[in-house]
Amino acid sequence: MGVHTLGIPLDSQGIVPEELEKVLTSWNDLHPGARKPKLLYVIPSCSNPTGITTSLDRKRAIYDVARKHDLMIMEDDPYYFLNFTRPLIPSLLSMDVDGRVVRLDSFSKLVAPGLRTGLVSGPRPVLQKMTTLKHLGSITSSGLSQVMLSEMLRHWGHDGFLRYVDSVMEFYKRKMEMVLNTARKYLTGLAEWDPPGGGLFVWMKVLGVSDSEIVIDRLLKEHVVMVGGAGFTPSNEKNAYIRVSVTMVTEEECDKLP
Repeated sequence: MGVHTLGIPLDSQGIVPEELEKVLTSWNDLHPGARKPKLLYVIPSCSNPTGITTSLDRKRAIYDVARKHDLMIMEDDPYYFLNFTRPLIPSLLSMDVDGRVVRLDSFSKLVAPGLRTGLVSGPRPVLQKMTTLKHLGSITSSGLSQVMLSEMLRHWGHDGFLRYVDSVMEFYKRKMEMVLNTARKYLTGLAEWDPPGGGLFVWMKVLGVSDSEIVIDRLLKEHVVMVGGAGFTPSNEKNAYIRVSVTMVTEEECDKLP
């Protein structure tokens, strides 16, 4: 599509706003003739792949930079309810005062992956354009999926839905603890990782390699599927990271060595 992407450094609280400010302030000097960025894409809760959750203060700082430089923000937040701590951190959309945040949510991570159904919230002019493009593309989402979701939400009600997502969070929290215990048992000294505060993934740095695809290929031969870190960078840059999913593995499989 001709879109130019640029990664912004992260720390344990998410995108570093000072780095974002530096990129935008110096844009014309470093990229003469290139159009200044117009959209900031973020996964603020239990980010895929890093597992990082952006703090409330950090969200406010990011939003302030976006206002200063007139950035739209795409808040892709499918793991919002899978944060292991409560209360949940308010969304970027909730602090939007001038219509610059478009928020994406998904039922695929909460109800059933096969539903392939999500929702978008944001300023009406943007949603109208998105609706037009949707009609020109896939016409409409699955009617069956929409009816099923509508009836489930009506049955649960607001409080029932929150109880349900809390139960899903607890399920994945147990999965995460199981995988992290296994990692500490077998991978200490071979890899490094920070325990995520929620979500479905553990982001690991494999020690002693510069390209994790070597490890990925070896794992595939043992019928273990993981994702190499290069696919998560804007430039597909080789690195030593792998993304481990906790969703499908069982306790018996965790202790099954090749």
